[in-house]
Amino acid sequence: MHALETEEAHLAQGEIAQQDLIATQNRWIEAESEKYAAQASLSDAQSDVTDLTSRWILAESQQHAANNTLCEVLAEMSEMQERTVCCICLDRPRCIVLQPCLHHVLCHSCAESIARCPVCRTPVDAKNRIIWA
Repeated sequence: MHALETEEAHLAQGEIAQQDLIATQNRWIEAESEKYAAQASLSDAQSDVTDLTSRWILAESQQHAANNTLCEVLAEMSEMQERTVCCICLDRPRCIVLQPCLHHVLCHSCAESIARCPVCRTPVDAKNRIIWA
């Protein structure tokens, strides 16, 4: 009878071991499934980072181009203002042509008080007002 009990105990232990093995295999399968899901999630995240990096680089490039355009426009505006405002007061528009040098650099108010051209220092014979139409 003792042999039968031992054999039954061995069978019971074998069944328990087999159940443990099945449970371990199921946990391993679940772990593998989670691993693949995590890898897929990581791949998606890396794709998103790559996409965002590309968009960031494009945005920086567009911002750089816009800044260059803005600088060019501001320089052009500054140059145009330099060509259109009085060289003495830097406020009112130029409207006087000096004779004989023909420099067009003064407003009416500043031209009243000068005897020499502020550009070339030639004595001024006449001050002609220009009317823009």
